Amino acid sequence: MFAMRCLRNLNSPPFEISLDYGDDMFLFPSMFKVNKKSKLFMLDCLFSTVIIITLVVVVWRGVWTFMDFYFENNGIPDFWSYPIILIVFLIQLFILKLSRKLSRIPKLCLQNVYVIIALIGTISVWRGIWEILDQYFLPG
Repeated sequence: MFAMRCLRNLNSPPFEISLDYGDDMFLFPSMFKVNKKSKLFMLDCLFSTVIIITLVVVVWRGVWTFMDFYFENNGIPDFWSYPIILIVFLIQLFILKLSRKLSRIPKLCLQNVYVIIALIGTISVWRGIWEILDQYFLPG
């Protein structure tokens, strides 16, 4: 996902929120942005939907499983994730200003590290929600 520069596809709530008003909600950019009249448009859509979405699921599942293994073996509670998301939100403007000052490669590295930290916080929040559901609302 680093090589394809599609790491931003890993984001989801609570880190990223989308509002469903206007026509932008129904625009789905593809990976290579091939013209719709081109013969390669179907391959571009297929790649964007099958490969990228599959990689997103693999990354989410991998990070979730790693967190399950690591936290359960070290006795770390699931609610530790909320400070991570808070920190990610608080440094968002700083990262934006800093990335505007950086050149191409350092800018890309900074943005990728920020997205990875946000991904870890986001998955932790969803793990915490799942744990609350398991313990209090849907036990067994």
